[in-house]
Amino acid sequence: CPICTKLEGDLWCEVLKCEKVLEKKSCLLCEEFPECPRTEYQRGRYPFVMERYERVKEIGFDGHLKEERERAEAGTLLNDNRKY
Repeated sequence: CPICTKLEGDLWCEVLKCEKVLEKKSCLLCEEFPECPRTEYQRGRYPFVMERYERVKEIGFDGHLKEERERAEAGTLLNDNRKY
């Protein structure tokens, strides 16, 4: 998350405390993502993340970032995909 990664002080987000995330730079690159207790909130709140995880496995992380840039340029916001 761009905002959370810029916060200083104690991290409240369990994902940002994960050594694998710090090493890999994204949960979407971690094979444990679908079952990880640290990402339970994200998987529940943002149902599309599992689709993105599968897509990264198909086209690679760089391809995923390209698609995300295209979504942003088309005006798709994260809030449009959030589950309340």
